[in-house]
Amino acid sequence: MCDSRVLALTSFVDNELVQRALDAGAVSYLLKNVDSKHLAEAVRMTAAGGSVFAPEATRVLAGYQRPDILDQLTRRERDVAKLVADGRTNADIAHTLNVSIFTVKNHVSQVLTKLDVKSRTEAASMILRSAAGEDLGPSR
Repeated sequence: MCDSRVLALTSFVDNELVQRALDAGAVSYLLKNVDSKHLAEAVRMTAAGGSVFAPEATRVLAGYQRPDILDQLTRRERDVAKLVADGRTNADIAHTLNVSIFTVKNHVSQVLTKLDVKSRTEAASMILRSAAGEDLGPSR
């Protein structure tokens, strides 16, 4: 069994190339314009089990993954999630969507489960970051 960890160092950053590098086993992805200090640090972090990504690659991956996060939710769950992200209470959401508070609580529970978060605040943050094209998942 191979214990190698791969850091891709390239001049290119587009969705297909980043995804192909990750699919081929890369755990880190940097651009060749990185300075030597940061490159050495990235090599050490990658070897120690971490992952390092150029900000440009992170933005590409965020765009690549965005539909996956939101597509997990039903239309109604997305409606509820957006209202949660706007800071609305269950009562406000129930009134806006013309449903019972119990129904809203069920939808909120499903949103938390599907997004793999523990609180409304985490869900709101994930929805807002998704809309901004940033990192979409909780870090693990």
